[in-house]
Amino acid sequence: MVGVGRFSRAAAFGLVARRAVLDAYGWTDIQPTCEFILDYEDDEDDETAGRPSRRKKPWRYRWPDEVRDEVLGRLLVLNAERAREEKATGPIAGGKPAKRKGKPSSTPLLD
Repeated sequence: MVGVGRFSRAAAFGLVARRAVLDAYGWTDIQPTCEFILDYEDDEDDETAGRPSRRKKPWRYRWPDEVRDEVLGRLLVLNAERAREEKATGPIAGGKPAKRKGKPSSTPLLD
């Protein structure tokens, strides 16, 4: 189990990382504060034969829906703008990826 101190450090690092990404996009007006939010309720399994369920509830430490929706909306707009630009000017990075030269590796990727 992760200790509270570890969680606090991870949460602080996550906040710094989220802030840096939003700042990189120029979205300084968005406050990336997270909360523990119940992801969904499973009403079917709440009680079995009159006893409460022992299943863990799906709590997640995440942005509130309003923040998530705002960020996703802006990303969709940005993606559409970049797609229009690329369609008008051609691929930004020069087109097709380079072909690999040489023989394929005989080492399997997964053992």
